[in-house]
Amino acid sequence: MVKLYVVLVTIMAMCMSSAEACGIAMHSWKLKCFYKIPVDSPLIPLSEMSIILSKYPEPVTDRIVWLSKYTPFTCFTKIFASIFGGWTSEVDWINVFDSNSVVKISKKFAKESSKPLIISSDKNFLKIALFVDENSRNNCYQLVIVQDSRIRCVFQNPEAPWAQEFNSQSWVSFVFYKLPLPSSMMAISLYPFQGNQTQLYEDSDYVTFLCEHDCLTKRPDYMNNPYEETFPGLPD
Repeated sequence: MVKLYVVLVTIMAMCMSSAEACGIAMHSWKLKCFYKIPVDSPLIPLSEMSIILSKYPEPVTDRIVWLSKYTPFTCFTKIFASIFGGWTSEVDWINVFDSNSVVKISKKFAKESSKPLIISSDKNFLKIALFVDENSRNNCYQLVIVQDSRIRCVFQNPEAPWAQEFNSQSWVSFVFYKLPLPSSMMAISLYPFQGNQTQLYEDSDYVTFLCEHDCLTKRPDYMNNPYEETFPGLPD
């Protein structure tokens, strides 16, 4: 499982610089199956990093204290920060597993002149959904892995203190034709990357080939924003 996680991180990093969204095909997604699983901690702190960067585009501290329960993926937090985290990749990430109280932890740093930014994640759920595309005669699929969390932030900056709570969501989407093999993968999308949705990978030649052979429905030219709704809303 850990090896798979490393491979996924590597693939995302390699795709980041070369992916371009072309929006050739038009899909009509229908939910085929759905699972909601409570988890101890976010597998990937994408929402946490995005929230920090949206509030503070420039560095404000040299430490980020992240309160969450331990998982085998926790040791990869710094790796993900270095790929997706902007200035947060240059600071120390300190994982705290014994408490989810940001107030309790913040008191420990109250007298320090250089205070860390404290962030906690709880009420975590993993949602796994499989959609089928009716426009392709149910031959095109989208697998979506969604991560829901409640995030609390505290930064005891004397000039501009910050304390806020968020209900956050991050996700990764895989679109493939018939079988989820590398040769059948059409697109990989991620949210949030510094607050926005990003296309990590898209095989434009393969999508064009499928459209030309009437396997997919070609998107009309007048539709200029094909990724406004990547997939339908999921059940609660």
